Amino acid sequence: MVVGSRTQQLLKCGKNASFSNQIKFGRSFYTFGNRKYVNQAKNFGSSKENSFVRLCDCKRLHSSRETRSTITKLSPQEVDSILRANEYTHDFTTTGSVKSYDSNQLASNNPIEDTRCESTCLQTTGFLVGVFDGHGGGACAQVIAKRLYNYITACLLPHDILAQNIERGNTPALIESYNDKVQFVDDIRDLYQKSFWKFLLDLSKTDSKQFEMTEALERAFQRLDDDLSAEALPENLENPETINIKTMSVAMSGAVACVAHIDGPHVHVANVGDCGAVLGTLSDTNSWVAKKLTNDHNTYNQSEVDRILKEHPFNESTTVVPPNYHTPPYLSGKPEVTHHRLTPRDKFLIIGTDGLWDMMTPLQAVRFVGEHMKGKVTLSPLTLPKKQITLSEINEMLLARKEGLLTKPKDSNAATHVIRNALGGTEYGIDHSKISQMLTLPEEMVRLFRDDITVTIVYFDSEYLRHCPP
Repeated sequence: MVVGSRTQQLLKCGKNASFSNQIKFGRSFYTFGNRKYVNQAKNFGSSKENSFVRLCDCKRLHSSRETRSTITKLSPQEVDSILRANEYTHDFTTTGSVKSYDSNQLASNNPIEDTRCESTCLQTTGFLVGVFDGHGGGACAQVIAKRLYNYITACLLPHDILAQNIERGNTPALIESYNDKVQFVDDIRDLYQKSFWKFLLDLSKTDSKQFEMTEALERAFQRLDDDLSAEALPENLENPETINIKTMSVAMSGAVACVAHIDGPHVHVANVGDCGAVLGTLSDTNSWVAKKLTNDHNTYNQSEVDRILKEHPFNESTTVVPPNYHTPPYLSGKPEVTHHRLTPRDKFLIIGTDGLWDMMTPLQAVRFVGEHMKGKVTLSPLTLPKKQITLSEINEMLLARKEGLLTKPKDSNAATHVIRNALGGTEYGIDHSKISQMLTLPEEMVRLFRDDITVTIVYFDSEYLRHCPP
């Protein structure tokens, strides 16, 4: 499954590994696929001698008039239909820091390799939201999106509640998922259930010490990683025919993931790979500020390069043929976890796969969402609150709507608004012909210009954050 350190892009030695070693290398379900960057470096880790072919460089290929003339132009209605096909919105009625969220996907690969998942924790407090980007297919991304949140919430359970559930002999219902369209076949579901039950038993045997959110997230990620590898191995190692092709395909494809756990004012983000989470904050001067809550685990991240290099044995530098079969795998499913305490000025969180961040900067994305927030109020009729309201307050509402008309969006879903601007945004606004061109690229060419895009935007309740306890 060679799923990835945080950087298969940084992997120096795994390509020549034997089949058994590929399984060993696959200890992590986060692959950093070699599709994004073609590394031509002879001197590993030296930025001066690294040469990359990137998506943005490939866009120059599509510039001739002859090529453009072969692209079928879409009508505005057809563009809207494509962009809105996978959008989803959910509003929460319960009191909490999360008010609602918008989500959407746009495929480049066929089938799409991205997956998303949003769930509410049932036996503990909190909301889980994440995006998953598969490599070599979408199988691994779909599986971890379906399973990871159960592993996380199991790690969040108090020891006594976990013991009670195990004593009853049944697997507890831990999450309520939204927009969940993936279902496992019976034999795979039973296998995954067996692995999860064993995890619960192992958790119950661990010492109950002071709870640490970072440790809980790391344990969940790494245990699911180990289970995916174990499930891919044949039951009888001497008989390869016992290999389960379904679990092997999951293990060998791999994925990257970015997951946020939001509980009251606390946001913890666990990231492995090049998906990203960005916080949209309104400054004291009412301008938008983008705060990145993740670091990309790729060759542009020097600390990640250093981490990989330090795990290589010292004698590799003096060995003609690196001992691929004996040195460590260098791959890790351990996520990098960051924490942020929300304030009333933190308005939303954007989580997106790298297909989004290839097309725009974090600040651009934050500004598009902020622009959408201001203009969205004009998409529905004005309704006055049931409580008593003064004429001056009504006047303020009308002035806000008047200002919102200047930025009235075409889409009610903010994720769709962001994707539309990623594909067709210019300094003068949306260029329909540009979007049409990006949506009608031939299947064999589209991957050179854009990746699968998945984006989820979580909106925070400022009033709740203003009065919530620390």
